[in-house]
Amino acid sequence: MSDNDQRKERTLLNDTVTASERLFRFWHIWFPGILFLSLVLIFEFTNLDLWCSDIFFDFNKGRFSWRDTWWANTLIHKGGLYAIAILVVVSMILLILSFLIRNNRWVEWQRALLFLILSIAIGTGSAGILKAVTDRHYPTHIERYGGNVPYRKLFQSKPSGFKRSKGFPAAHASGGYSLMAFYFIFYKRNKLRAYLGLVLGLAVGTLFAFGQQVRGVHFASHNIWSMAICWYGSVLLYLYPFRRKGSGPLFKPATPI
Repeated sequence: MSDNDQRKERTLLNDTVTASERLFRFWHIWFPGILFLSLVLIFEFTNLDLWCSDIFFDFNKGRFSWRDTWWANTLIHKGGLYAIAILVVVSMILLILSFLIRNNRWVEWQRALLFLILSIAIGTGSAGILKAVTDRHYPTHIERYGGNVPYRKLFQSKPSGFKRSKGFPAAHASGGYSLMAFYFIFYKRNKLRAYLGLVLGLAVGTLFAFGQQVRGVHFASHNIWSMAICWYGSVLLYLYPFRRKGSGPLFKPATPI
């Protein structure tokens, strides 16, 4: 093959990679961003947060009816927290073992395990940090739901003279939404498993969010923010520290398990 042909082939390959990169960024950065901002605006300019919380609040009794139920408090809230913690611990043990055993099949999953651990840490950690600095109140603190704090939307100035609170965003839901990391783990290897991983993260995160919503612990918009935080945390990990150059799979093994 002549030098000219080689240059043409490299140019064609670069153009293909560039087009693929633009497509990836559109569907994973810009399109979700447009959806997220649209939802933020809807919540900010309507009373959708209140309408969603009203569904689970008994105005006659002055309380969230399912606040102390076993399935919401113990199963979803505490059980969900333990499940995510166990997943992280097991992943860390497997990661350590992969360095000790040095079996090829174990070594091939080191990056995937590390990606999962970091995605969960970034998603839940970012939500936890924001909770500490945003000073937003829980629904149960709001006058409408039996509290004493005037209701304010996210971008409205917070009422003065009240104790600081850590009601935004939804840290518990972030544990579930952080499982969307499985989408990126399988993205280049098996698209079906990637989409199943995405559905898993969305489903578990939404389940955790629902459990907190019915207890009056979070507004619906808080969960939307947690979802976005976890998604973009995984996107950034995928794009920069973890993704291989070219069009090869992100994680080995590339063969089915």
